[in-house]
Amino acid sequence: MADPQPAIRKLGAALLVLAAILLPTACTSDNRLGAIPTPPAEARELTADEMPIDPVAAAETFKASIGASTAEIRAYLFSTSTTFAQVAAYYENLLPGTWIEQASEALETARANGRGVTIWTNEDTNEVFSLQYIAAPGLEGNILIVIYAQRD
Repeated sequence: MADPQPAIRKLGAALLVLAAILLPTACTSDNRLGAIPTPPAEARELTADEMPIDPVAAAETFKASIGASTAEIRAYLFSTSTTFAQVAAYYENLLPGTWIEQASEALETARANGRGVTIWTNEDTNEVFSLQYIAAPGLEGNILIVIYAQRD
């Protein structure tokens, strides 16, 4: 069986670029998320070697593309029985304040092609929170890539 990592890395990089393109300008407030929240109990955090992207390079690229002062990227492995809708609902319930789920033709196209992806922004705090869910046959599950960024 061919190693799925190169294809998964390319998909992860493409989704990062998509997230950066779709983000609107935001403002500031005190009701901040501040970091990536704790994942659901069934998630296993992936090591940097297991991640479908280079987390350091991806964070730097993401920061530069949206004018962010910080960006944090983590990846988690879920069983194939865990749906993107379940994961997105879990994280959406953790978002403090007013977060807006972004809508665009590019996001709808990604979803229509079977990709689990959502991007939330908080205009009060200049924060961006993104979830991208992809199949990981080599790891026998699904990978959730979580991005949190603070815009300048």
